[in-house]
Amino acid sequence: MTTILFKIKSIHILLLILAVLFLSVGCQKSRSCRTGEECYRLARQHFEKGKYLEAVGYLKKIDTQDDGLKAKTFYTLGRCFKMLGNFDEAYEYYHKVYQLFPTLNLADDALAMSGGMLYNQKKYKSALEVYIKFFKEYPHSDVPAIRIWESMESCLHNFKKRGSYFAFDDQRIAANQFLRLKIGTHTFF
Repeated sequence: MTTILFKIKSIHILLLILAVLFLSVGCQKSRSCRTGEECYRLARQHFEKGKYLEAVGYLKKIDTQDDGLKAKTFYTLGRCFKMLGNFDEAYEYYHKVYQLFPTLNLADDALAMSGGMLYNQKKYKSALEVYIKFFKEYPHSDVPAIRIWESMESCLHNFKKRGSYFAFDDQRIAANQFLRLKIGTHTFF
């Protein structure tokens, strides 16, 4: 009789422990958000921990009319996909920020980043065109210009290696000639 009572108590204790574990794990995984700002905050936390897919999940839940939050959401989605190595998807989100919110403070960086995603996909001509658009539309941007110039120079170098687009021996001359034609401005290099 005592062994039967002991087994019943053991089963109850085991079931209680399993229920507590199930509830605690279930609560952690189903951590939901009620507002766009809360989803964005949770997404940023996951992004900072390197949990990019989880961040994407929270970002895709955001449904808001606030242009600032939409722009931040699209921009952060671009960052997540960039970190995941999906440059095509990253380009789409960065480009969305630039297209839909060209006057918001993230638009210039988003345009520069979209050029970088094209560069990462070896679409050098398109990347150059985006970089030129960046300098035309955001001449006083806070985005570090050196980052863009280095990418442009690399694009030009790749054109030279492939024997297309430029027939100049010196890539710096090629860059200046190209930029003078496209922007109509002074020497950059």
